[in-house]
Amino acid sequence: RCHNCSAIKEGGIHSIYPFIAMILRRDLQKPLTHIARFVGQLDPQRLSDPITLQRPDHHQNDEIDIVLEGFRTLQSGIDQHIANLDRLVAERTVKLEQAMAEIHVLSITDPLTHCFNRRLFNERIVQEFERAKRYERPLSLIFATSIISRTSTTRSATRPETKF
Repeated sequence: RCHNCSAIKEGGIHSIYPFIAMILRRDLQKPLTHIARFVGQLDPQRLSDPITLQRPDHHQNDEIDIVLEGFRTLQSGIDQHIANLDRLVAERTVKLEQAMAEIHVLSITDPLTHCFNRRLFNERIVQEFERAKRYERPLSLIFATSIISRTSTTRSATRPETKF
């Protein structure tokens, strides 16, 4: 014979209300309050923190477990998305650095002769002048303008610009 059943018969249906309230508080209110508190405290640095609930060992899977599983799935998806974004940023950073290096080379070399150009000369002459001054050494400059002129003329003649 069930002890609770006899209490219901003796005290009427009203005596079961406190028992139902206790079960609802234990099985619904406490877990939902914990989930709400956890979600309320989330910030970008803690998106991957796992959510844990203290549930009785004998409980059956219910809607709260479905909510928890959905939340864990969402966290996993966010983690994967962040990892993918990190990978994309790293790839694009490498490409950007390569492009910047290419642009630098193009900015200091003549496209026809592949010799260093005046921009590099203007940058380096100041550095070299300071070095000569610092070490008290003379600074010598040699310009080969006739070679550059001849090279430009020869290359222009052998490689005329093609117009499309």
